[in-house]
Amino acid sequence: MDKFLLGCSFLLLVITSVRCFYNKKKTHLDVFLNISLISLLLNSSILYLFYVDKLKDYIHLYRLGTLFTFTFISASFLYIKYALSKAKLSSIDFIAFLPALIYLIDYAPFFFSTAEYKLACFEKDMNNSTLNLHQQSWFIPNGFHFILQNGLGVSFTLYQFFLIGKTVYKGGTSYLKENRMVLIWFLIWSSLLFLSCFPDLIFGLTGNKINITNYTVITPCILLYFWFPFSILLTPDLLYGVKGFWLQKQRAFISKVENHDPSHETGAHIEVGDILNHSTALLREVKSKYRASDEVINPETIDGSKKAYYDAGKAENMKKSIDEYMTFSKAYLNENLSIQELAENVNLSSRQVSSLLNSYAGVNFKDYVNSFRINDFIAHYKKNPEARLKTLEHLSKEFGFNSRFTFLHAFKKMTGKTPSTFFNTTLD
Repeated sequence: MDKFLLGCSFLLLVITSVRCFYNKKKTHLDVFLNISLISLLLNSSILYLFYVDKLKDYIHLYRLGTLFTFTFISASFLYIKYALSKAKLSSIDFIAFLPALIYLIDYAPFFFSTAEYKLACFEKDMNNSTLNLHQQSWFIPNGFHFILQNGLGVSFTLYQFFLIGKTVYKGGTSYLKENRMVLIWFLIWSSLLFLSCFPDLIFGLTGNKINITNYTVITPCILLYFWFPFSILLTPDLLYGVKGFWLQKQRAFISKVENHDPSHETGAHIEVGDILNHSTALLREVKSKYRASDEVINPETIDGSKKAYYDAGKAENMKKSIDEYMTFSKAYLNENLSIQELAENVNLSSRQVSSLLNSYAGVNFKDYVNSFRINDFIAHYKKNPEARLKTLEHLSKEFGFNSRFTFLHAFKKMTGKTPSTFFNTTLD
C-alpha cells in the first residue's frame, strides 16, 4: 500500500505541476481544479507519511490533512458546479470554503505550537485511538471537525447529483448527447467521494465501529488519489467542462411592457378596456419581435432563470461568423466599437455574443476585440519599416486603442511581453 500511495502522489505531482505551471489559461474553472489537485496532492503525501510511520518526522504536518480535505471537497464541488453550466462566478459560492477557514482558525494555536508539543499530541492520539476526535481543537468540541468534513462531502456530492440532473433536464437532448462523457465522469467522481465520506459520517454520528484505520487509508487511496489524476491523464478534454455554451434568457419584452406608458399614445383619459387592448397588442408585437433572437422567453416565465443550451457545432458557427466579420470589416479599428454594434452586424443578440465569447471562447468582449487589434498591429509593424518611425501613441490610435496605456496593457496581456521586447526577439 505504501508503494501505491507513493505512486498516486507522484502522479498527482505531475498532473498538478502541468496544470499549475504550464497551463497559461487561468479561468475560475482552472483555479478550482488546481486547488483540488494541490489539496489532494498534499493530503495523499501526508497519508503516505502516516502509513509508513514517518509522519512524526514531519510533525508540523500533523492535523493539516483535515484542512486539505476541506479545501479539496469545496474546490471540487465548485469546479463541477461551474463546469456543468459555465456560469459566471458568484462571490456567495466562496461560502463553501467557510468550514476550511473555521478549521484553520480553530487549529491556529496548535499549528503555531512547538514540535515537541505536536509530537506528544500525536503519540497520545495514536496510543488512545483518538485520531479522529481532533482533541487539539481550540474552541470546537472534540470530533466535530471529523463529522463536519465528512458531512460536507456527503452534502456536496448529493447536491452535485441534483445539479447534474437539473442541468441535463434544462439542456435537453443536445446537451446530454454532446456532453455524455463529461456527465459520466462527474457522476463517477461524485459517487466515489460520497462512498469515501458516508461511512465515516455514520461512524462519527453513531459511533458504530468500523475498522477506521483500514478504511481511512485504503478506500480513499483507491477511490480518490488514483482515480482523480488518472482520469485527468486519460481524458484531459473533460476538464474544460461542457462543449457548448449557455444563454441566460431574459424577460426583455416583459420589462418593456411594464415600463411602457400607454398614455403617450392614447392620451391621459383612457378606459380600462383601452388599457387591456393596448397591452395585449403590445405583448404580441414585442413577443413577435424577439422570438427569433432566442433572447426572450414566454411571458408566463417571469423569473428570468431559464437557460438555453447551444451545442458546440452551433456555437462554432456563431463564433466563425463573428471572427469573419471582424477580420473582413476591420470593425476593431473603431475605438468605440460596442458589443451591441457587433451583434447587430452578425445578426445575433448582444447576450448571445457575450455568452458565446465568455462561456464558449473563454474571453471577454474587450480582450476579444483587442486580440484583433494587436495581431493587426504586429503584422503591420513587421511588414512596414516606416511604421517603426512613428510613436506608439500614434500607432495605437491607428489600431483602435484610445490611449498608449491601454495599448501597452493589451499587448503585454496577449503576448506576455512589452512591444520593445517582443519585436527585439522577432524582427530580423
